[in-house]
Amino acid sequence: MDGNHVEPVTGCSKVSKGCQNCYAERYAYRLREMGVKKYCDGFAVKTHAREVSKPLSWKGKPSCFCEQHGDLFHDQVPLSFIQSIFDIMARAPSHIFQVLTKRGSRLKKLAPKLKWADNIWMA
Repeated sequence: MDGNHVEPVTGCSKVSKGCQNCYAERYAYRLREMGVKKYCDGFAVKTHAREVSKPLSWKGKPSCFCEQHGDLFHDQVPLSFIQSIFDIMARAPSHIFQVLTKRGSRLKKLAPKLKWADNIWMA
């Protein structure tokens, strides 16, 4: 992915059996021990507004994996914050944003309220 990543949301909570051995949770605690400020609360759900506009400064046509260590559609993430992220992704059409979620029901509920673009891939 050319080293590009954006994590406006960190942290999550378990929602399925697939979450039992969550690599992101283990990594978050490791980052906390290393003194990374974004992870000072371990794997608690946190939003990071400074991360939202980061993709607008990237050059070229990079792909971006969003939310390696969190879930954008977690119930604790406000709709307005999710909308700001989708707005930025739509304003950066030369980038491909790959967003993963285990909360498909919330995604489905909020989808009509989001600014979708061809460069936003959901899984």
